[in-house]
Amino acid sequence: MKTMMAEKFLLLVSILRVLTVSLAKDSFYTTNDNRFFIGPIDIPFGFREGGEFMLNVENFKATSSIEGKYELHPGFLLKRFESESKFYKFKDEIMDDPSICSFRHFIEGDSHTNSWIDDDNDDAFKSNEEGDEYFADMKGAEKGGIFELSHKFGKGEAGLYFLIYQLCRPADTKGFMSKKMRSKFTLELKHINYDRLGYVSYLTAGEMPLPHLFLYFSISYGILTCFWLNRTKNIMKGKEVSNDEVNRPTVYAIHHLMSLVLILKTSSMLFESIRYHFIRMNGHAAVWSLMYYITVLLGSALLFTVLLLLGSGWSFFKSVLRPREKTIILVVLVLQALANIALIFLNVETEGERFYKDWSTILHLFDILCCCAVLVPIVWQINALEKDAEAEGNESGDAAHVLAKVQLFRSFYLLVVGYIYFTRVAVYIFAAQLSYEHTWMQYCFTELGTLVFFIAIGTKFKPVSEQFYSHVPTDDVEEMHSNTNDVSPSLEMVGDEV
Repeated sequence: MKTMMAEKFLLLVSILRVLTVSLAKDSFYTTNDNRFFIGPIDIPFGFREGGEFMLNVENFKATSSIEGKYELHPGFLLKRFESESKFYKFKDEIMDDPSICSFRHFIEGDSHTNSWIDDDNDDAFKSNEEGDEYFADMKGAEKGGIFELSHKFGKGEAGLYFLIYQLCRPADTKGFMSKKMRSKFTLELKHINYDRLGYVSYLTAGEMPLPHLFLYFSISYGILTCFWLNRTKNIMKGKEVSNDEVNRPTVYAIHHLMSLVLILKTSSMLFESIRYHFIRMNGHAAVWSLMYYITVLLGSALLFTVLLLLGSGWSFFKSVLRPREKTIILVVLVLQALANIALIFLNVETEGERFYKDWSTILHLFDILCCCAVLVPIVWQINALEKDAEAEGNESGDAAHVLAKVQLFRSFYLLVVGYIYFTRVAVYIFAAQLSYEHTWMQYCFTELGTLVFFIAIGTKFKPVSEQFYSHVPTDDVEEMHSNTNDVSPSLEMVGDEV
C-alpha cells in the first residue's frame, strides 16, 4: 500500500514538474531533424517600436549528401507578415516547391540587403532595406560556438514577426533528397516590448491588454457567481416564497453543480489575469500558470458534464440516468482526460518542434468530439418529449405543458450549437482578420460569448417552481421502472419554466 501511494505521489510530482518547467519555457531544441523548413519557431511575436529580439544558437550542425558534398545553405530568418494567414500561405508555397529559398536574396548578395555590424561573426547577420527581414547565415557554423543575434526595432519596423529555419538547396540542384539531410541546434529566444509608460513587457503587442481584460472578466464571473449562490441560498432557506406556496422555487443537485462551474470559471479567469501579469513583468509565471491550468481543466470537464446532465433531463425529469446517457458522459470524460493530456504535452513542446502540430491537432479533435457528444442527449430528450406530447394530445388533449418543455430543450439545443460555433469557429475566423496589435479581441469575444452563454443557461434552468417539470417523458418512466424495483421515480424532481 505504501509503495502504491509513493508511486502515485511521484507521478503527481513528475506531472507538476513537467507543467512548471514547460510553462516557463522559452527555448527550442531539435536533433537529427530531417525537415528542410521549420516555422514558425516559438510563437509569432508582435513587436512594437522600440521592442527587442534576441536569439542564441548553440550546438548547431547541418549535414547533407547531395552528390557527395555539402551543398545546402542553412539559415534563420526573422520575417514580418501582416497576419498568420499570410505566413501560412507563404509556408505552403515553400512546402509545395522546396526549390524556393526564403532568404536567397541574402545569400546571393542582393544589393538591397545590409550586413549587420558584429565583431565575432563578421557579416553573418543581415537585414533588408525595408526593415522587415533579418537573416542569420549559419553556413559553416558547425565549427561550434554560440551565435548571437539581437535587434532593436526602430521606426517603421514594428509588426508581427515569425522566426524561420530553412535548409536551402542550390538553385540548379535537381531533385530534393530530404532523407539525406539532418539538422541539430538549440535556440534560446527572448522577446521584449515596452508599454506606453516605458516599462518592459514580455508580452506580444496583441497580448499586452490581457492582464486587465481577464481581470475584468473575473470580476464579471464573480458577480454572476455571487448572484447565483445568493439566490440558491435564499431559496434553500425558504426566503423566496411566492404567493402560491405550490409555485415556490426549489434547488436541486444540478444547480449546485452549476454553482461549482461558475466558481471554477471565476478562479480560472483570475489566475489567467495574474499569470499574464507576471509573464508581462518576468517573462514567465510557472506557479500561476499551474494554478490556471488546474482550474481550467477541471472547469472544462465539469462544464461538459453539466451540459450533458442538463440535456439528459437529470434532476429535472429523473434521478437515474439511462445506460446510454451514462455511456455518453463516460465517453466525454475520457475525451476530456485525453484532451488534458494533449494540452500538457502541447506545453512541453515549443511551436515548431516536431510533435507540436500533432498534439495541437489531437487537442482540437477531442474538443470538437466533446462538443458533438454534448448535443446527443439533448436530441434524445427532445425526441422523448415530442413523443410524450403526441401521446398527451391523443389521450387528453392537454399537450401544452409538454410542448412548453419541448420548446425549452429546443432552445437549449440552439444555445449549445450557437456557443460551440461562436467559440470554436466564428471567433477564429474573426481572429484571422485582426492586426497583430488587436489579437486580444479574440480572447475578449470568446469570453464574452461564454459569459452570455452562462447567463442564458442559468436563466433557462434556474431554480423555480416544481410544476413545470412535474411530468416525466414516457420512455424515461419505463426506463427508470426497469432499473428501480422498490421505489417508483419521483415525478416532482425540480424547477419550473423560465
